[in-house]
Amino acid sequence: MTLINDGGQIVSSSDATNTEVARPTIQGQAALTQIASAALSRTRAAQRSGFVLDPYVNHRGRRVVGAWSWVPGGSPTGVIIEQEVSSAYWFHFWLISPVLLGLCCLAAPPLVYLAKTRLKRKWRGGLPMLDGRYQLSELIGQGGYSQVFGATDLQLDRKVAVKVLSKRHSKGVSLGRFKREVRILASLTHPSTIRVFDTGVCENGSPFFVMELVDGLTLSQLVEYHGQQTEETTLLIIRQVCMALAEAHDAGLVHRDIKPQNIMVSHFGTAEQFIKVLDFGLGKSTVSIEDEHLSSSGEIAGTVQFMAPECVVSPEQVSPAADVYSLGAVMFYLLTGKPIFEGKNKLQLLSQVVEATWDSSRIPAALSLQAVESLHSALAKDPAIRPQNASEFADLLVR
Repeated sequence: MTLINDGGQIVSSSDATNTEVARPTIQGQAALTQIASAALSRTRAAQRSGFVLDPYVNHRGRRVVGAWSWVPGGSPTGVIIEQEVSSAYWFHFWLISPVLLGLCCLAAPPLVYLAKTRLKRKWRGGLPMLDGRYQLSELIGQGGYSQVFGATDLQLDRKVAVKVLSKRHSKGVSLGRFKREVRILASLTHPSTIRVFDTGVCENGSPFFVMELVDGLTLSQLVEYHGQQTEETTLLIIRQVCMALAEAHDAGLVHRDIKPQNIMVSHFGTAEQFIKVLDFGLGKSTVSIEDEHLSSSGEIAGTVQFMAPECVVSPEQVSPAADVYSLGAVMFYLLTGKPIFEGKNKLQLLSQVVEATWDSSRIPAALSLQAVESLHSALAKDPAIRPQNASEFADLLVR
């Protein structure tokens, strides 16, 4: 029996009815989906077809439903078909819900009016179209200072992402950081760094920039959907991130916010798998005096659970070694499914980052000596004894 997922073989067995069916893998990563599990378990009960109508998450992190069937005649070949929930239940929803449809029709006019009013207030003029070119379609991310939208570039007919700085932060330090992020991204060319296409200003005065839209999972979503990762998968991802950061470090730039949410993996588990490093909004130059006024004295920049100790003690004096520590923290997270420290509040977390020794007993016992040593080196409290930049850490991972 052979199962195929998006063109790649994920499991093989000589007998579809064998009660000892091996758990399938993708590049060493456990990957048996709910629909495949259903097909295998029910085959043992002589059932030759079936379906799973309760939505579940597939390998790409999409909520889907599915149906399966073994080829008639006792063949060891089977077929699985999955469809995203949004399209699978669209017509079914309206057919079985005439009352709800009527209520929606009654509610539609006021809802449309409210939506248009809100858009007019936000965009001063109507439709969420920027520069007469970028048609915003959905909100795909939001932070304290900005929002990221999925959009269509109508001139080039392609999907893009648009990052918009909020109106109330469109001045001072926040505006300076936003502009700095655009400059940093525009200066970097590594394939694993998000590309910037365009910049502009909304009608309400908020600046925005247009970047490539990546279809994939953040590392936090990857762990949420698939659990802790194997050493092979983890090292592949970390090495790719190192290559992207190496270009930034060579240019005298420090990311300062490396964390699972800022790293995306696309085509996970396939030969085309690649990563993208996101959000250089906290990026800092180690060679330019111009950036000093964008980092307030004593300000702690970054996400505490993945932050280097020196970012807490002396945030104005960070070096590329701070990114190396964060990479070690992300590596630990992928291998264990948990962050290094899990304090009850931010103050406790800050104390643990600066003073506590991380628990090496939590890493998998089967981890290679090389990976263990790399992890210890990257997570050293003293930045002077860590690999000094991403290139050195990458070299350490492959020795």
